[in-house]
Amino acid sequence: MSATVGESGDGFAALMKATAAEVDRALDGYLPRADEPPRRLHEAMRYSALAPGKRIRPFILLATARGFGLEPASAMPSAGALECIHAYSLIHDDLPAMDDDDLRRGRPSCHRAFDEATAILAGDALLNLAFELMARVQPGLVGPAAALAAAAELGVAAGSRGMVGGQALEFEWPHPDEAALLTIHRHKTGALFRAAASMGGHLAGADPESVRLLSDFGETFGLAYQIVDDLQDAAQDAGRGTGVLGLTPAGEAAGKARAVVDAARQPLSALASRGHRLNALKETLDWLQAKL
Repeated sequence: MSATVGESGDGFAALMKATAAEVDRALDGYLPRADEPPRRLHEAMRYSALAPGKRIRPFILLATARGFGLEPASAMPSAGALECIHAYSLIHDDLPAMDDDDLRRGRPSCHRAFDEATAILAGDALLNLAFELMARVQPGLVGPAAALAAAAELGVAAGSRGMVGGQALEFEWPHPDEAALLTIHRHKTGALFRAAASMGGHLAGADPESVRLLSDFGETFGLAYQIVDDLQDAAQDAGRGTGVLGLTPAGEAAGKARAVVDAARQPLSALASRGHRLNALKETLDWLQAKL
């Protein structure tokens, strides 16, 4: 995050782009080389983890850490771990036994670009690499207790009480009502965003109340992000209802998203009253709201 935090408009877009590039460079170094045996597995890991993307979850982690006084370079291994978890989840989501998607962001899904067995193993390997990265405590930069707290946060968010649990609820509730769908989204999408914000706080030594407020921000941001994503998917697919839009007209869903964005501003206001302004997180909300 070498650009100035807190810029608006084009400056903020440039900051997001620059941060994504820094995360990609770090991931390139963290991942095994493609020519290192087993080559096919490592190629698949790199294919998925380095796929084009906004890297919004690492952005939130790094912006939070910096807002509490920790330079992003010190938090980068944790940001890389978070993105490895996200990449693994997408690989497994796309599998025939799960969502059975042949494409991911316009590219063949991992199991289509390689094969189903390799895709499963690539997801497994990325999950394990994430916790290897979380164990890379840098002496004098991030304390062991802070690193352990962040690792525990990531484990909960990625597991049965978080992202994996949200995927399981999709199978348990194949025809959810709106309340059930929001519960799924809070687990499947919101949990990793919650972890992104709270991990940044833990790594920077934030006090427990600040970490709680960061968790509230992250989970609420994740819910808004999912609704906006549903709206964009529907717009690109001739208005076909997906996710929230399967139950709610687009105009109403956009209104719900605005309300959730406003709710995510509340913990940031509480943090500001405690002396933590976190302008980059505020601008991330502005960026999301501009998509409505």
